[in-house]
Amino acid sequence: MYKVNIGVPSITTDSRLVRCLNGIQNLNHKNFFVTLVLDDNKNLSILKKFKFKFKIKILFLKKINMSKKRNVAAKKFNSDFLAFIDSDACPGKNWLTNAIKEIKS
Repeated sequence: MYKVNIGVPSITTDSRLVRCLNGIQNLNHKNFFVTLVLDDNKNLSILKKFKFKFKIKILFLKKINMSKKRNVAAKKFNSDFLAFIDSDACPGKNWLTNAIKEIKS
């Protein structure tokens, strides 16, 4: 099974990010980790309330744009595939499985 780094750029930790992470939690592809790229550590305690079944790696970068945050997430950690999702989006359970299948074909 392919290892995937899911990069999630966000300004801060809020309810939209939690919704996104809950969607990621329900993915049927299980070999992945999440790289959160945030401006600051405000409200980080929100994430500690949840028991996610995946590893979350958090990077703090002061007020840079989202595309630069995605680039940092891509370069920082090794994986077979790289996926990005915005913090205000919620993936369907087949999101990664379908993406990997499409890339392989």
